[in-house]
Amino acid sequence: MTKRKSFLEIDWPESRKRMTLEEFESLANEKTLREFRAVMDTIPKDPKDPKLSLKDLRYDYNEKGELRHMDTGDKFHWVNQIHYDLLGDLIVPHIQKLMMEEFGMIEIGLPEKCELPPHIRSNIFLTPNWETCDVLCLLIQGSGAVRPGQWARALCLNDSIEVGSILPYLRKAHALKWGVIVFNPNQNSVLKEGAFYRPDREEMFIPGKPRPKEGERVRIPENKSPGEHTVYVWDQFGKKSKAKDLIIIAHSAGGYCTLELMGSRKKEVLPKLRGIAFTDSVHSVSSREDKDVRNFLKENAVNWVQSEKPLDAPESSSYSGCTCVSSGHSKHEWTSASAIESVFKYLTSKLK
Repeated sequence: MTKRKSFLEIDWPESRKRMTLEEFESLANEKTLREFRAVMDTIPKDPKDPKLSLKDLRYDYNEKGELRHMDTGDKFHWVNQIHYDLLGDLIVPHIQKLMMEEFGMIEIGLPEKCELPPHIRSNIFLTPNWETCDVLCLLIQGSGAVRPGQWARALCLNDSIEVGSILPYLRKAHALKWGVIVFNPNQNSVLKEGAFYRPDREEMFIPGKPRPKEGERVRIPENKSPGEHTVYVWDQFGKKSKAKDLIIIAHSAGGYCTLELMGSRKKEVLPKLRGIAFTDSVHSVSSREDKDVRNFLKENAVNWVQSEKPLDAPESSSYSGCTCVSSGHSKHEWTSASAIESVFKYLTSKLK
């Protein structure tokens, strides 16, 4: 119970490897039964329902941005990977809804002009002032299952969206009247039928049953890779902004996307670019990199890396090509949340 590994507290018969639900209920105490039933309520009757929401899984975010069971108030309880992925899918629209409600962000499907069915799109978000702002911020998340609005899915599930999402970054950018473009470098393909794979309810809890393959996927035109997506978004939106100053905030693999943009569109990007804040970026800079790009990174970029040292303590790196300092946290997924104050202090100083 302490480690949240299991809520089961029963006397298990040594002679039995399995037991029926009736046997389990006869042996379990009231506390165990209550928690067991609460967790079972988080399994949807129809996982493939396109209208499925967090509340259908009996979870919701409280005022602190913490995911809690709607009936018991408990934290998210791990069941298995399939259940975890399903819940992870459902927190995405919740966070993106907050982005639109709190900051009036505009959702755009990419590519905008496409003859393929509407579901074959990725999405990005822009603040209403992206075209007219004085300062434009490009915000690029890392790789994996995260979508626009997230730094780390695990933190959004297990801790809070205040540390796992980009919402605190958007609040600071909004206060400074910056325009923001939120990228989506990871969603480069979709299922041909236009829906995420979700197993039937019965499949979700068969011990040892391998997860079926997702099926045929379709690459999203002009966004088939993280680098291609980044350059495409710049071409369609970034370079059309009237902003005189450009800054970039990039987490993890977002650093690779940043270098891809700087190298591909150097003449458009570098004259406006004032500073880059990396948070535990995994990019690598070698002597083969463009000289102007290398010089810019050396003088105008900082990478806040995972570290046991206090925030902003100097760190060394042989591959980042820029100043490296401690993010104030030893875990990769926490670096963006931990370093936020230093990130904005640095970027505002570069604008001056």
